[in-house]
Amino acid sequence: MDKRTANCVEKVQCEGDRLLMMKLKGKLVDMCIIQVYLPTTKHSEEEVEDMYEKIEQLLDDETKGKDYTVVMGDFNAVVGEVKEDGYVSHYGLGYHNDRGQMSVDFCKRRQMYIANTWFTQDRRRRYMWTKPADTGRYQIDYILTKCRYWISVCNAKAYPGADIDSDHNPEVARLRVKLKKVLEATVRKRWHLERMKDEGTAMNYRCEIDTAVVAEKQESADVNGRWEHLKSTVIKAAELTLGHKTTEKVRKPWVTDEMTEKRWMKKRTEDVNTYVKKHTFRGRRRRRFRIDTEVCCVGAHPPFWPLEPARVKPN
Repeated sequence: MDKRTANCVEKVQCEGDRLLMMKLKGKLVDMCIIQVYLPTTKHSEEEVEDMYEKIEQLLDDETKGKDYTVVMGDFNAVVGEVKEDGYVSHYGLGYHNDRGQMSVDFCKRRQMYIANTWFTQDRRRRYMWTKPADTGRYQIDYILTKCRYWISVCNAKAYPGADIDSDHNPEVARLRVKLKKVLEATVRKRWHLERMKDEGTAMNYRCEIDTAVVAEKQESADVNGRWEHLKSTVIKAAELTLGHKTTEKVRKPWVTDEMTEKRWMKKRTEDVNTYVKKHTFRGRRRRRFRIDTEVCCVGAHPPFWPLEPARVKPN
């Protein structure tokens, strides 16, 4: 994960050794990615149903209706090459089994579709797991996204030529999602040193330091320990007596409230994402600006050109 994406991480939650959830801040909607590893065929059906219940509980607790949700990982199921409504297409691999039916039922309940079965790919781009001794190839890893954001998935396929020490091929999907640009603001705290001009404040500060120094002399410690104790004492005394400066936003004297409001309206217009709303807001802003301009300009300045005298007709 690159640094910009890491700054967008809002929450990471781990549910045992089979579920991992990560929430990212998006520009329009937030994104929730859930990595799953469902039990293999050696486990009972009850354990698989419990895992699906945990996934649904995690979705209900941590996601909202508009969140861009992605559930991906090893489902240990085969959905096959048969198209079923709008959830599974015929670009899968293999034959449908019972675990695959459980995955399809989960998609129907949560209104999600299996993205890597909807793109025309060669068979070598569909399988994700190779059986020992290369006796079989199966498609058991899937990427599930919401049906609401159908057109946001550009492509999804496997990469069988990846140089990794695993019997699984990596599954990669390309999505059109804009993450929020998060800037880390470093605020430097400054002490309110002007309060030291007050004799009472200065006396309290000195008393706090002297009391701590006398108490420190009675304790036996090494040089580093004494320095850390003195440093913490000075900081605590400054917090009690001086405090930090409150940074106020400086505004130039010629900036009026109307200018600030119009700037806020322009910023709000840029945030509106739909075409109709944006042009409606812009028209409202233009009308407001025209009315203000007419009110301010009427009678504001006399004409700067001299008025010509009226011509009189000769008799």
